[in-house]
Amino acid sequence: MPPRPHRAGHPTARPSWAVSGEHLPEHAALPSAPGHHKDPHRSLQPLATLSFCLGASAIAPALIYSLFWRRYTRTGLLSTLIGGSLTVLVLMPGTRLVSGTPTAAFPQADFNWFPFSTTGLVSVPLGFAFGWLGTLLSGRREARQCQKDHERIGAEILAGPEPRVR
Repeated sequence: MPPRPHRAGHPTARPSWAVSGEHLPEHAALPSAPGHHKDPHRSLQPLATLSFCLGASAIAPALIYSLFWRRYTRTGLLSTLIGGSLTVLVLMPGTRLVSGTPTAAFPQADFNWFPFSTTGLVSVPLGFAFGWLGTLLSGRREARQCQKDHERIGAEILAGPEPRVR
């Protein structure tokens, strides 16, 4: 069924200039976006590398620790996520993917100080270290509480829900 046209007095009716103006920010940002047709040297590789490094440095250690380490606490989780993300965000601007090469995001600038093209070699171990350190510094009381919660939820999941009494 085709959509009905908006009536003039209807609350969702908009003038044609408002509809065409909705996409103005997208079109204004398009010439500066990486991979735009006006600048063939720019690519999406720095953004893709940034997303993979963030996933490997923050999310992967948090998942691995939460699945395999019973003492892993909320403080350790936050330390992993914040520390791993900050490590990537601090190191990434100094890589060859951002500046210093013709295929970099900013090929005319050269502020390359990190010796690798990806930050994963440094940021992934630091993400694990931040989680480990955050868990150890959170104290034994929080670790015991997390372990009790884990055991209670684990037993409930394995046993299944209690049957309803009618």
